[in-house]
Amino acid sequence: MTREPAEPLRLDYLIRAGAIHSMTGETYRSLGVRSAEIVAVSADLNGLDDLAGGGTAVVEAGDLTLLPAFADSHEHLMEASRNTLLVPVDKARSVAEFTGMVADAARDAAPGEWIVTSMGWHESNLAENRLPSLAELDGAAPDHPVLARRGGHLAVVNSAALRRSRSGQTGPSWPRPWEPARPPTRRWGWAPSAKR
Repeated sequence: MTREPAEPLRLDYLIRAGAIHSMTGETYRSLGVRSAEIVAVSADLNGLDDLAGGGTAVVEAGDLTLLPAFADSHEHLMEASRNTLLVPVDKARSVAEFTGMVADAARDAAPGEWIVTSMGWHESNLAENRLPSLAELDGAAPDHPVLARRGGHLAVVNSAALRRSRSGQTGPSWPRPWEPARPPTRRWGWAPSAKR
């Protein structure tokens, strides 16, 4: 026996889009939401119209591509996109690979140009399980300032970057003028985030 609901399903939101990709690989054109749940999808742009009522908010977005089921509580999209233009040290699996990538970038850069790495790396992904040292970064790029930011809260730099920061000629990502909150240590060339 089929039981009829007391009230027909009515959507809170009806989204009509150019493409709505599901996690199963299918693509739809309309999506229905009730409360906080996706309750209906259709490959037909108008396939859910019968579920819309007077209180349904309808979003007409033919140029929209929707990717439901992604949840990310902390992503910096601008930084992630900038990473694609920087030295990709997130691919390094050892300090030698890391500094080798920095050295390659320095070799190809104009004299004195900043060498800036991507931010998406972590020392735990390196075989040595540590940050590159000041001496290692100096060896990789002695004539270029190096800024190797790890995430948004820590950076390692080389001696050329420290000299440049003290002269007031700041790097591409540093506040102007850059002044460390405390002196960097000699061994690591560590520079804390500075906010003004």
